[in-house]
Amino acid sequence: MKLICPNCQSPIDMDNVNIATDLAECTNCSEILKASELASDVELREGVGPPVGSPITFTSDRTDADSFSIPRRGATRGDVRAAIYVIFWVYCVAVATLVTARDNGSLAVLLTPFWVVGLAACRGILIGITERQELRLGPDTLFVIKKSVISSKQFEIPYGAIKSIDVECVVTGALTWARYAKHDTRTTGSQTGTLLATIAHGAQKTHVGEDVSEPEMRWLVKMLKAVVFKRTGKRV
Repeated sequence: MKLICPNCQSPIDMDNVNIATDLAECTNCSEILKASELASDVELREGVGPPVGSPITFTSDRTDADSFSIPRRGATRGDVRAAIYVIFWVYCVAVATLVTARDNGSLAVLLTPFWVVGLAACRGILIGITERQELRLGPDTLFVIKKSVISSKQFEIPYGAIKSIDVECVVTGALTWARYAKHDTRTTGSQTGTLLATIAHGAQKTHVGEDVSEPEMRWLVKMLKAVVFKRTGKRV
């Protein structure tokens, strides 16, 4: 691992690094630096490039204003399959509602859960096709911003509250399966679900990069771990 002085950009020889005290000295400008912070900078620099062909961008100006940008992905084959299924589902529910309402209007209310499932699936598909994300790396807080044609959300996650960052197998339900239709179902251990980059903080879990490929997720997780270590000195 090659450590670089952030002040003069000169390489720091490992003979001038004291692991026990976590200090490193730049012989060019005589600056005393924290070795662990320099190491995390190396991790960020070496991992700056996402997988080949990925549209994800990482912007760093060597300040505390770094950010990841994940553009919308548009419709994939998985989204098209899900859309066909949902259209058929809604059609069947609509026909059943009309027939039931004609014979006994009060019984049509019993079909409400089926409408909820169908509309939630439509919403999930639209978000999956149009959502773009930005991960802003503030001095003390990670800001996760998600925007689509039907919703806009922002999550503020203090670095100190982050317990883990990893790619997890997440079980999807009747109301959420269509959101992740572009991914194949995976089995990890005894759990079957969708692989998602997950940030565990406090009692909550926030998913990021839901529409990117598995290699992109793992790269994003690696980068976020390096950021948290740089900000807090804690490995997650």
